[in-house]
Amino acid sequence: MDAAVAVVWKEGGIATSGPGGDTLERRVAGDLGGPVYSVHRLDRETCGWVVFGRTKSATARCASAFESGHVRKVYAVLTHHEIKGLTEISSDVNEKSAQTICEVQSVGKLPGGGTATAVLAQPLTGRTHQLRLHFSSVGHGLVGDARYPDPAGAPWYRGHGLFLAAVGLRVPHPAGGTDVACASSLPKKFQKIRWIPAGSMEQRTLQLLSNSLL
Repeated sequence: MDAAVAVVWKEGGIATSGPGGDTLERRVAGDLGGPVYSVHRLDRETCGWVVFGRTKSATARCASAFESGHVRKVYAVLTHHEIKGLTEISSDVNEKSAQTICEVQSVGKLPGGGTATAVLAQPLTGRTHQLRLHFSSVGHGLVGDARYPDPAGAPWYRGHGLFLAAVGLRVPHPAGGTDVACASSLPKKFQKIRWIPAGSMEQRTLQLLSNSLL
């Protein structure tokens, strides 16, 4: 955090921004004692890193980096069923081209029944609900996703929310110089599933963030 940008962890269940009600943007503005402007958004159900500009010019520069794809985003994802041989999903989302890189980390049984796959996903584009729609489109709905339920009707793992977390983010600083980069541990709900390799997924997230930006 500095005079130009603030990068904040958003918990699931709160909107990033919006015209009314409680939002992360309003909370951050209150904590910092001045206006902030959301550069991008995460779904209400998704937790993870969010970038806010502290000036309009810094916000515009950061937003340009997101729009041009000059950012690196890493998500921890838990999907229904075993994923085999899937490394990339390229299909339109809301009539716009979209691309997601996938790295399978482990496969196991959910406590409530059914097989699931832990994945690190890198969306190379930023379409609304991109990861949720992409995985659903290939028959692997996200665990806990009530809006886009698994196409095969997999057993519901109730009471834990959506298993989608933006655990890694790297974006050029609007003033130049060193990039802004953040990485986090996997949320506790991921860690409670014993076969998910939280430590190695965190290390891999750091490796992916260290790769050169486009």
